[in-house]
Amino acid sequence: MVVCGYGGWDDAFTEALMDMVRDDTAYPEIIWTFHPDSPTLAELLSLRLGPGIDRGRVTLYAGIDCNRLFPRLYDAWLSLEPETPLPVISQSNPVRISATLSEQVKVRATQQMIVEGDDEDRPPLVEICVGREEELERLRDPKARIVFLTGVGGQGKSTLAAQYFAQCQSNHSFSFYVWRDCKEESERFENQLASVIEKLSRGRISGEDLAKQSAGSVVEILMNFIKDLSVLFVFDNVDHYVNLDTGRMTGSQDIFIEALLRSVSPSRAVFTCRPSVVYDHPLTLNCPLAGLDLKATFGLFSKRGASSQDHEIRDAHELTEGHAFWLDLLAIQVAKRAPAINLNLLVRDIRSGGGLLPEKTLKSIWTTLKDREQTVLRAMAETVKPETELEISEYLHHEINFNKVIKALKALRALNLVVVKRRPDAPDVLELHPMVRQFIRNSFTPRERFSFINAIIIVYKRFIGVHKLQLSERPSLSFLQYWTQNAELDIAAGKFGDAFSMLAEVAEAFLSSAYPREFTRTARLLFSVVDWVGEREKFKTFETVFVCYVELLDNLGEYLEVDDLLDKYQRTVPDKDARYIHYCKMQCHSNWARGRFSVVLPKIRTSR
Repeated sequence: MVVCGYGGWDDAFTEALMDMVRDDTAYPEIIWTFHPDSPTLAELLSLRLGPGIDRGRVTLYAGIDCNRLFPRLYDAWLSLEPETPLPVISQSNPVRISATLSEQVKVRATQQMIVEGDDEDRPPLVEICVGREEELERLRDPKARIVFLTGVGGQGKSTLAAQYFAQCQSNHSFSFYVWRDCKEESERFENQLASVIEKLSRGRISGEDLAKQSAGSVVEILMNFIKDLSVLFVFDNVDHYVNLDTGRMTGSQDIFIEALLRSVSPSRAVFTCRPSVVYDHPLTLNCPLAGLDLKATFGLFSKRGASSQDHEIRDAHELTEGHAFWLDLLAIQVAKRAPAINLNLLVRDIRSGGGLLPEKTLKSIWTTLKDREQTVLRAMAETVKPETELEISEYLHHEINFNKVIKALKALRALNLVVVKRRPDAPDVLELHPMVRQFIRNSFTPRERFSFINAIIIVYKRFIGVHKLQLSERPSLSFLQYWTQNAELDIAAGKFGDAFSMLAEVAEAFLSSAYPREFTRTARLLFSVVDWVGEREKFKTFETVFVCYVELLDNLGEYLEVDDLLDKYQRTVPDKDARYIHYCKMQCHSNWARGRFSVVLPKIRTSR
């Protein structure tokens, strides 16, 4: 270790360094440099370095100018291992990829590999895909580097993407396969890119290395990784990132798209969302999904084994305007519940019902479900991630027993009301189609939903209570998500004070975490639903959460959001008391993070 340009102050770094020097089982070689030609050691520093000097572990050098040493050291390193250069990155702490690491990733590309993510980051299980042959053929166009699958919910965007994803693996079209579900939420995309880099590098570049990089920097690192690799990316449910005015993606997704279009990588990215997206570039493909035609509808009913008259199928097709999901639900109802239920009866019920077509269609199906099936669906509508059958039964143990939950889930899977996601060597995880989830949530008041949300919270709190002490052990993202997901559930239940407490409990862990965007995502959700300017005193842990939120946003370069938050915070500080000093401290950190050092000192003087 070379210590250069450092005075050996009484701080954590020096103390940790000296602990290593005094450790009989460690054999560090420390070169401690001084800029003057004839330096004088301060008494405290001399006492600290003494044991290391006596044991031959610390060597002192004088007359060392770091402005000359570091460039020479860098040149020496380049002579040993050529650098793989990155485009210019604005951060002062860029992550660089060595040529050796790039070559290791290329070697692994000789075999197909699925880059695994979280439980939700898996394609849905596809049983039937009809009427999309033309769209599949368009997806095979080798020229397209960016593909947008768009259309109203339920037209089969995720199903088509999953079908294409599976076909590419069968045909060995790419070397790496990445499926990520953005869940129509912000922040997830940046976390997912960092996770992909971490997995492609086999941990040589960690999420912690990327935690304080801007979205642009993370994208550039990824592009550098995949420039000679063929990777198929599928980003499902990216609605949140679409600018409805411009018809383009926003933020990090736009940066990713533009970078991939500029790159020489043979990779491809597929995005699914409801709004139309248009990029005026020859390497982009826009593939809007309309309703199924009549021929495909007949094929759907045939494959589902739904015996119906031709005129009934035509009537259903006309009523639903060929909507793939509604037609499939109707076909399954007929196939599974005939003769008690037939297509003519279902169509008549839909026509007689009030409201929009999606609501009317699901209402007609909802009334045919057993009580236990409705109960299971109501619980699943409140979950914040895909769950196993065992986890769902645990949430409902106060309502129905395990066997009844399993029977209900089996029936719901047969009715295609549940999305199944397969995991290798692990039980399937289940979630609801977004339209089904929305229908159920809208069908019940917050008071009626509360008992289901609270039952899930109780299970989360049980886990958190047992494992809370592990927060000091640099836990994984999946572990930290128990707290953020609990906070989401608290927000849904209107328990805002509990949500603040939950985030405060995990704030310190996220400050040193590899995935700070998970905290900022949840905090943003919480701050958007409470009047914290006028009611902050109701929340005991408000300050802890706010400080962590602002600091993480500063580290991520989200300065506009920080400015807005600090402007609002200033309104809560009418007097120059301790909270005013607190405010000045946050302003100092924010200006320091932006490199605006001339602003920092006046802030400090003002606070004094």
